[in-house]
Amino acid sequence: MAGKSSALAPIRDKAFLTSVFESMDRDRTGFINVSELQRALASGNWKPFGEELVLLMVKIFDRDFSNKIDFDQFCTLWSYITNWFNAFKK
Repeated sequence: MAGKSSALAPIRDKAFLTSVFESMDRDRTGFINVSELQRALASGNWKPFGEELVLLMVKIFDRDFSNKIDFDQFCTLWSYITNWFNAFKK
């Protein structure tokens, strides 16, 4: 995601997540689309996520079926990824 070790910050850090979200939202629509999310995930400390996987991740959290996520949906996605990351880190 956007940073180094702080990339998987706790969801309670709204200021950090707002900063991450805004850096991903390159077209400033207030939403993150699949390509914006994929680009951001590729800049993290792991192997890039494929487009199909990123689309699936968006669809899981996209409540209005727009193929993009808003800030609240992003926070939920962040929590989901963080939990998986922490589970595999143990």
